[in-house]
Amino acid sequence: MWVLIALIIIFWGAVGFVEKLALLSGAPWQTLFAFLFWTALLFSPFAIIMLYKKQGWNGFKISRRVWFWIFFAVITDLLAVSAFRYALLKGPTGIVVAVTAIYPLITVFLSRIFLKEKISKWQYTGVMILCLGLFLLSL
Repeated sequence: MWVLIALIIIFWGAVGFVEKLALLSGAPWQTLFAFLFWTALLFSPFAIIMLYKKQGWNGFKISRRVWFWIFFAVITDLLAVSAFRYALLKGPTGIVVAVTAIYPLITVFLSRIFLKEKISKWQYTGVMILCLGLFLLSL
């Protein structure tokens, strides 16, 4: 489990750097289009194979509710990725990536408000530490 988490941290850590390199060669809309193209090209066959292996052809029957929420997730993701690329183009990579990495704060608060999920004292402590870190980055 920890090896997987370490790999995720490394990959996510490299994303901002690699995207900044792409932005040095092209406009944000160009890099977004290329990103979406490669994602669809590389991920679609993998997703189809995994879905078929797990559930057979019945796995492709997806409810309207799932389609709605995934569409909403895609729209919010596209907005976030577009804004992230523009911020990377305009600002220092280390600051942009560090500040935008606190997005789980929004997830914690939305989950608390709309899903009624409990937030532990440790999670509150983590939120405070993140806010302190954001303040320190702004200096």
